[in-house]
Amino acid sequence: MRTYRGKLTIEQIATGIKECLENAETLVEDARVLLEANCPARASFALLAADQELGKVNVLLSMAQMLPQDQARWRLMWKRFRGHEAKIVWANMFGTSELVEPRFSSILELAEKDWLTSAPHLESLRQLCLYVDYSESEKRWLSPRETSMEQGQNLMEKVVERLQRALDCQQADLFSADALRIQHEELSGILEEVTHLEEAGMLHAAQLDEKVFIAWRKCWRRLILEDAVALSDDYLLMNMPWRDFIREKE
Repeated sequence: MRTYRGKLTIEQIATGIKECLENAETLVEDARVLLEANCPARASFALLAADQELGKVNVLLSMAQMLPQDQARWRLMWKRFRGHEAKIVWANMFGTSELVEPRFSSILELAEKDWLTSAPHLESLRQLCLYVDYSESEKRWLSPRETSMEQGQNLMEKVVERLQRALDCQQADLFSADALRIQHEELSGILEEVTHLEEAGMLHAAQLDEKVFIAWRKCWRRLILEDAVALSDDYLLMNMPWRDFIREKE
């Protein structure tokens, strides 16, 4: 099959997100069965694969929000979509509770200091869940049988937490075509600015926090007022009730 590197429509992106989430759920269920069968290495491989499917969801969201017109940008996005370490980094966006609608600068700081540095290790771990390899640093052969049940169970807890956050977003219709279209209209400008600054080596995250915050608030206001999303009464945005959040003055 020829590798596709072209453009996608909003509808195609919405379908892709749905497929990635369904596959992540299936992989997690496969991992449960494997853990019950005392196969922690194979279970861990399935869990790390599920985590990468969650990373794909965030790459697709970026595609929807930016929809770059030049082919070179699309090739970059597809490289991120298919690159193992890149997907590991993007999966972190569905991470711990303190990352719920964080400041833009806090995301970049975590990405640079933690996510990017840990990605190679996690990809090596994924490979070691299936294959024997020789470690130069340890001067010995490494085998999948060294993966413990504790490691598998800890990984299960982390991936399930991320998956649930992604499914909560799906349940709120945040990944629907209508919602993605609004996100593109409201966020594409600021994200394009971020991309250009990053490429020029001039990205100063803190200076962009307020711009990103305003764009994100305006986006949520439209999503809610145009009934593109379905939020519960206790849903929080930027750690405040969503009704208060969208009433904030710019």
